[in-house]
Amino acid sequence: MKKILLFNLFLTTALSFGQVTLPYYEGFNYTVTADPNPLTTLVSVGGNLGPWLSTYTTNTNGDPFMVASPFWSGLPNQLAFSQTGEAIQFQGGSDDPVIPIPDQGSSGIIYSSFIFKVTDQSLVTDLAGGFIYSFGKVNSNSNGYNYCSAVYLRKVSETTFNVGVSETNSTSAAAWSPTVFNTGDDVFVVIAYDIANQLSKIWINPNISGLEPAPTVDTSADSSTGSRNNIVVVRLSLESNARTPTTILDEIRIGNTWQSVTGQAPLSVSENELASKLKIYPNPAKDVISIEANNVKISSVELYTLLGQKVKSQSSLKDNQLSVSDLSKGIYLLKINAEGSSTTKKIIIE
Repeated sequence: MKKILLFNLFLTTALSFGQVTLPYYEGFNYTVTADPNPLTTLVSVGGNLGPWLSTYTTNTNGDPFMVASPFWSGLPNQLAFSQTGEAIQFQGGSDDPVIPIPDQGSSGIIYSSFIFKVTDQSLVTDLAGGFIYSFGKVNSNSNGYNYCSAVYLRKVSETTFNVGVSETNSTSAAAWSPTVFNTGDDVFVVIAYDIANQLSKIWINPNISGLEPAPTVDTSADSSTGSRNNIVVVRLSLESNARTPTTILDEIRIGNTWQSVTGQAPLSVSENELASKLKIYPNPAKDVISIEANNVKISSVELYTLLGQKVKSQSSLKDNQLSVSDLSKGIYLLKINAEGSSTTKKIIIE
């Protein structure tokens, strides 16, 4: 049984150690203590490794602990980074370590990626599945977290499983990939949470070269989960013997772009190329401006008067629309920033 969460203690510790800077890479470049004893645990009473923090009073069974990084194979050919450091292993219920990240506010997109393999699930009896990784925000009672983009594993047989994503820590709300993986398979996962649109996405062994591809599955069918504003942690979840298989996990990346969590250099397009990929309408506009992007990742939009005064700035568009109903009639300049470039278009508001 897990210990009662002492959230105030966690907050004190978090303030002491501070947050990581995004983009962040965790290669688990820590010393591995030889088996059988003593194992090097990620978080412990004696001290935590790197930026990791414990959310519980004690570590109940020594998980997660450091292991030598396996030779990862069978991953996407486009995987642009080489693995470094070691890895971690866990099974069953234990401490749920977190990495504190900057508060993500009420808009924008947060991404994370990691590699994992399930090595044994003989103790797993809950066939509904359990989650091993997620983003988290402080809950309304300030004594725990609400989760999003939770990566779920669901046992199919003693040696096979599915992977899914949930908007929350609820198995019933998870969207599942139909692909069946075998124990021992290497799996590369990217997750993202679109904060303003309350949408979680997961990519499983995706083609990562170039622009962000369509996700394997997303949570668009979940209409019941509330918003997850102010995400402040990335969390490992070790639920119980019945739900958490023996898992090796490695190569965590956290960032605000697809490129930052897939080891690629930021993409850049010319202003003319960017302008050709965008469709902006209606013009003149009254209430909203729609901005359609053809495989272009918009990072922000800004609206200026002809005198250069910024009157609106938005880092994320909901339904590809920018509201202008609060602005006076007149001529404005709409600046769109995307993939290392920007373009400006004159907009009339009636």
